[in-house]
Amino acid sequence: MPASRRPSFQFSLRTLLVAVVLFAGPLARIAYLHNRAVYHERAAKQYRAIWRAAHPIRDNTPIDEIVGSLGSDDLAKSARHTMLAKQYRDAVYRPWRIVDEGQRLEWPE
Repeated sequence: MPASRRPSFQFSLRTLLVAVVLFAGPLARIAYLHNRAVYHERAAKQYRAIWRAAHPIRDNTPIDEIVGSLGSDDLAKSARHTMLAKQYRDAVYRPWRIVDEGQRLEWPE
């Protein structure tokens, strides 16, 4: 009876587990960053809709009223969520970046 020959590429279960963890870790980080970007995009859209409903702009709306409504809290929240969404979108392509949601965001110059 001939001796059974082992395949030349035989891996242990431990090696498979390590490979899966090393592959899945970065993918999980990318999925997390994508989900946070989607969340902030939706939140920004909601705050813009709230602002538009509270400050309807028509053809005859005085410019003073439009400019006065720009300091609205809803508009500021929309801008903050928009900027955070952009940071998360950028971090998807560079997963090692950390997005700090607690920092004060400044408008780009």
